[in-house]
Amino acid sequence: MPLTKVTRGALTADIIDSTKLADNAVDTEHLATDAVTNAKIEDNAVDTEHLADDAVGLAEMASGTAGNIVTYDASGNPAAVSTGSDGQVLTSAGSGQPAAMEAVPATDISGKANIASPTFTGTPVTPVLKVTPTATASAPTGAAGMIYYDSDKNAMMTYDTSWRKMAMSIADGGDESTYGSYTIHTFNASGTFTVHSPTTCDILMVAGGAGGGGSISSHGGGGGGGAGGTVFYPAKSLSAGDYTIVIGGGGSGGTQARGATGSNSTFTGLTNASGGGGGGCGNKSSGAMTGLNGGCGGGAGWHDQNGARGRGENNASNQGNHGGNVSQDGSGCNISSSGGAGGAGGGGAGGLGRCNGTIGGINSGGTAGAAATEGTTAWHDFTDGSGTETVDMDGTSFTWGEGGDGGAGRTAHREANKGDGGHAIYGGNQQAYHGGSGFVMVRYLG
Repeated sequence: MPLTKVTRGALTADIIDSTKLADNAVDTEHLATDAVTNAKIEDNAVDTEHLADDAVGLAEMASGTAGNIVTYDASGNPAAVSTGSDGQVLTSAGSGQPAAMEAVPATDISGKANIASPTFTGTPVTPVLKVTPTATASAPTGAAGMIYYDSDKNAMMTYDTSWRKMAMSIADGGDESTYGSYTIHTFNASGTFTVHSPTTCDILMVAGGAGGGGSISSHGGGGGGGAGGTVFYPAKSLSAGDYTIVIGGGGSGGTQARGATGSNSTFTGLTNASGGGGGGCGNKSSGAMTGLNGGCGGGAGWHDQNGARGRGENNASNQGNHGGNVSQDGSGCNISSSGGAGGAGGGGAGGLGRCNGTIGGINSGGTAGAAATEGTTAWHDFTDGSGTETVDMDGTSFTWGEGGDGGAGRTAHREANKGDGGHAIYGGNQQAYHGGSGFVMVRYLG
């Protein structure tokens, strides 16, 4: 029986469905171009089960706008993210919110963006900024304010008009000043000297000066207080760390008694600078006419009754000079056989205490030992226990460590932070004069 051609018009709607078609019975060879359109495909008629792997590629997708990104909206439908501008990034506002192109936030770190001051919440953490090491030859093109870490120089570099190492503090503490290429730290009060990196320093330490010796109502002269001891360390190597510095106070003047010895100035790990020795009392009944030992020795007291006298004391550990002696006959004065009538001067950082006064009068006492002068006075080198060095710290030729006058030479307490010995009195029951406090100076190149 011959077959009759079946035309599309002879087929009722839906008479042929997928159950009546063998697999692969209809393929692209049997479909005319554009025979199947969107209008002829029911919703969800084509799903992943009916698509072979890689059946739909980029070539089969509809065209779009250059730069757009396909995402899904809150209803789950495809949506395009509009093209952003140069430098923007794709951001998300969270689940259920559309993505968007936005500018880089100011708190992010990017190639040229500034770093604002962000607010941190939650558990605090230690912030760390890591800079990528860069060889000198690969240093970036500089602009004012830029920094980078130079791996060849092992240093942070900063740019103003050229690349140079960032200035970093070598040490902290005290009052800081400069002298030529030197940085100077002066301690007029106790404190901490913090060394951040090993360095070589010159260190001058001066202890507190002693008080002057007291006297009695008449015919007696006290000895001048000894100056505070001096310790000088040229080219002293210090490791990184904290060094405690204590500044020695001045001793009080005596009232019918010796002057009080000054207090030591100390620096962690170094020899103490010894306080000056107190001046002897101008009263034989006191049993305290001899000056006291100290950084610089105290001057001897004198009492005219039966020629009573004390003796000047030696200095301690080569940190200063002897106090002056007193004898009965009024002859010249030196450390071995002293003469005079008033109390003797205290030893100074730059010279011996002397006794050159006469009984009574404003200048009855002996002359104080001279002060030391920066840049002139050579001092003992305690780094190896021998030799001397000329003290040079800030180029101002300042002086320190003058002994106190014996008898009634001068009438004022000593100023602070020079280590001077206090002046004695002649006669009377009033208190003698106080010594001055000490100081410490540290300097280094840098």
